[in-house]
Amino acid sequence: MRTRSVVVLLVLAALAAAIPAAALGAVRFDREWRITGFGGGEASIATDRAGAVVYVADPFAGATGRVLVYDRDGARPRTFEKATAVDIERPAGLAVDSAGNLLVFEGDRNRIQVLTPGGAPIRTIQPTGAQAFDDQAQSIAVDAADDVYVADTRASRISVFGPTGTFLREIPLGGQFVTDVAVDAAGNVYALLIFGTAGCEAAVQVHDPSGAQIARWNVTAQPGFGCARLGLAIDPRTGEALVASQSGTLPGIRRYTRSGVPVGAPLTGAGSSADRLQAVGLAVAGDGTIFTRDSSAGRVLRFAALPPAPDLAAVIPNPRTIGVGPATAVVPGRISLGSLRRSKCVRTLVLTSKPARVTVRIFSGIRSIRLFGAKTVRFTAPGRQVVCIRVPFRARTFDARTRLRVSLAVALDAGASPRPRSRPIALTP
Repeated sequence: MRTRSVVVLLVLAALAAAIPAAALGAVRFDREWRITGFGGGEASIATDRAGAVVYVADPFAGATGRVLVYDRDGARPRTFEKATAVDIERPAGLAVDSAGNLLVFEGDRNRIQVLTPGGAPIRTIQPTGAQAFDDQAQSIAVDAADDVYVADTRASRISVFGPTGTFLREIPLGGQFVTDVAVDAAGNVYALLIFGTAGCEAAVQVHDPSGAQIARWNVTAQPGFGCARLGLAIDPRTGEALVASQSGTLPGIRRYTRSGVPVGAPLTGAGSSADRLQAVGLAVAGDGTIFTRDSSAGRVLRFAALPPAPDLAAVIPNPRTIGVGPATAVVPGRISLGSLRRSKCVRTLVLTSKPARVTVRIFSGIRSIRLFGAKTVRFTAPGRQVVCIRVPFRARTFDARTRLRVSLAVALDAGASPRPRSRPIALTP
């Protein structure tokens, strides 16, 4: 019987080199989930400090609006609205205090209601007279001491209240409309101001705890970043400011130092050129995980400090030579989830020194459910061929914990039907 040899190597088209480890503060797209029946509009998103619970304001859903409650992975255990016996109307601004209680700014009532994580009312903040809220106000923030900061839009000020609602002070901002507010660990207050044509120019103005202005920078003068009307947060790990943009050629989320110097690349969506994130509302958990809502589509996106993608050249072993058949070559190691999002196909390089038939099968999941498909390469003479098995869209939204099976089924006998066996390899973020 003549012997024949086949050399098989699996590579991913998009990642041939190592990706360096992320710097402190840098995050990458992690996952997204859809919002069913979203009413639209500019409204806040908030998370508790552990990032375990995510709240999304939906003020224009139904007759009186609602707050959607999710876990960090997008499962929705409950909804706060009148239909679920939570008495809120037009919820706009959201914040979470150190005890995990939710603060809801109600646009129609011009008040802040404090709710338990289960939706039970605790207290209400509704000042009167000179401290009363402007009817366009919609953004609130909470500091480490649970003091409450209100972006009083047309009054051009930040109003500060104690945890029980006692008025403490105000920070005048100079006359421009303020649409969002954030506070860092040192007590510095950040205000997002809008001005210009249609209110589409924006700047961040920073005040120290005494109210003195210490910094200001424009956030819409940079290329591709326009109309930043709602979405300001502080990364608790780095103290850097995050600003969301809803328009321009490159909308998304940008990061700045306290003095306004841009840091790193903007977050523009899920990483593909087709994804265009028009971010509105920002929430940052204690570990730096970012949650934002897309104003152009009903979805929430999560960005996290994921480990770097692997160097495929290092983790996929050398080509394997097979001298008898039928046989199965299984590629161990790791494959990057990010590479699946960016690749158009998984490429398999097949080299043979004799006539042969090679079937390449790619499987996914614990039960080896076929994900990509299979292709057979026939050689009538020695040679080499590259097989491209396309990556479908659904593969780009897989959970990072999904196990992937890669099976290279090599049949050296033209009449044989190979039965591939596969074992899981780690699918890394």
